[in-house]
Amino acid sequence: MGTDSGITSIGSIVKKTIDLSDSRLENAEKIPRIEAISAINLSKNLIAAIPSSLTYYSNLIKLDLSHNKITTLANISNLPQLQGLNLSNNCLTSEAIQESKIDSLKQLTMLNLNNNQLTTFPLILTTLRGLTDLGLANNELAELPQEITALKNLKFLSIKNNKLEKLTTDFGLFPKIRGVSVAGNQFTLTSHQMDRLFSLMSTVHLEDSKIAIKQN
Repeated sequence: MGTDSGITSIGSIVKKTIDLSDSRLENAEKIPRIEAISAINLSKNLIAAIPSSLTYYSNLIKLDLSHNKITTLANISNLPQLQGLNLSNNCLTSEAIQESKIDSLKQLTMLNLNNNQLTTFPLILTTLRGLTDLGLANNELAELPQEITALKNLKFLSIKNNKLEKLTTDFGLFPKIRGVSVAGNQFTLTSHQMDRLFSLMSTVHLEDSKIAIKQN
């Protein structure tokens, strides 16, 4: 890797992307300042919070912070142009998300919160009306609130491997929905709900689910 990249020992820059993944970074406060960067990969590090150094990249479009130790979303409002945010495999709680300013990310279309510590659905996420792809898999969610149907642009939803005991959400209220994964849950559906689920979507993942079907 050439020294003109501004990073000589770790990371790389390819097509306007800074890649500092798997670098054992604890705070990432020394990210090089390079103009016209649209994506940063900080996955597989030891980061506990959104680095304040990202403020420099106010036009950042994609940020990958998966596989870290993040417990807070402080500084997230400094990235108003984000369209894709990967926070999977961290230590985020429902409260941490609800108390954050994630609602300032009005351009966000993809949000991955898989493998965190969510016990309830953070209602603040319903303000992200541009979301098309939402990952909530491998958490501790017992139910989805009806408010989630405010996400009218949602196309793909993963809620697999949670603790869902009922599925009351009317997926017909998501006019653009194309795929949903509810695998690895345990809930009861009426035959009407099951028919509606399959009629609305091109892809439905139900593997490893314990589903009881009851007649209407």
